[in-house]
Amino acid sequence: MVVGGSGCGKSRVAQRLAESLRLPCISKDALIWKAGWMLTPRSEWPSLFEAATDGPAWIYDGNVSGIDDPGAALVVARADTILWIDLPRWRVMTQLALRTFRRVCTGEELWHGNRESWRGSFLSRDSVILWGWSSYPGLYQSYSRIFAEEVNPGFRHLVRIRLRSRREIVAWLADIKNSRTFQTDDIPS
Repeated sequence: MVVGGSGCGKSRVAQRLAESLRLPCISKDALIWKAGWMLTPRSEWPSLFEAATDGPAWIYDGNVSGIDDPGAALVVARADTILWIDLPRWRVMTQLALRTFRRVCTGEELWHGNRESWRGSFLSRDSVILWGWSSYPGLYQSYSRIFAEEVNPGFRHLVRIRLRSRREIVAWLADIKNSRTFQTDDIPS
């Protein structure tokens, strides 16, 4: 599982990790957001997460800090590792603003035809920028507890990796890409 605040780079890290390990990449946002920015009812999340994580190995891109999140408990139970992209708030917000600006300018499709807009991204109470700012402290606290062993039993089995800078991320991904110790053929069917 690759986790962290909105804009920290978790999707990019998850995609690169999935490419290096030749594994499918599961995006929480792609699972829960339908076309037209319609959120899938939370009651349907467990079946979506069940189907998405049914394979023997995968990379998951999305936060799971709230074990009460429908589907998160299943992902946590099936995962073996949690990778926290723990960048400083100023870095995350800078990346989030630049990413959002780029997406709005290019009209980049995210999933199911959804695109970010000027109004929705910068002028709305539902702005991803506001969400990134307001959710950062809570996510930081949640993941700090998980990584400090003050963790609910559902997280104890996870190998914990915490990357705190872009330099650490680049070096870690390079190590994974160059490593010959893990082969997808080693995963039991």
